[in-house]
Amino acid sequence: MGPSKRERMQISRQDFTRVWKQRDMDAIRDIYSLDFRGHGFPGNRTVTRSQYRRTVELFQRVFPDCRIELEEMRADSEFVYASWVFSGTPAIPGFGPNASPVSFRGTGRHRHRGGKVVEVWVETDWLSVAKQVGRSYSRSVHETISRLPTVFRLSTLEGI
Repeated sequence: MGPSKRERMQISRQDFTRVWKQRDMDAIRDIYSLDFRGHGFPGNRTVTRSQYRRTVELFQRVFPDCRIELEEMRADSEFVYASWVFSGTPAIPGFGPNASPVSFRGTGRHRHRGGKVVEVWVETDWLSVAKQVGRSYSRSVHETISRLPTVFRLSTLEGI
């Protein structure tokens, strides 16, 4: 007999606590199987365990203050279900310090085997996330340009 619902939920919860909150990338090896597949990641991609690690590292670099708050977790005989909220302020070099925070909701469905997560399906609106980041940087760039001396702004725009 495999892990109980409670044990599977504890394994899945480690992604939120160890990987995202504590930023322990080595925990991914403990939580996810070698043949792990994650569906529904940015670009509607399916990712491997190592690609998931790179995705997390990228998000934590782009959103250095990011947090994922687990709203609810439950399990049935086959899956662990999680709903969460991601929040963070983008910090991409060259775009200025005034980016606006980004926040989005998502859900995940985890399938377990042998005490590890073998498959995840993520549901979120990645297009909305991209639009939020774009608006955030549009405002940041506008604020940066508005602080430049008028002569510099005009001469720069004339050269375009």
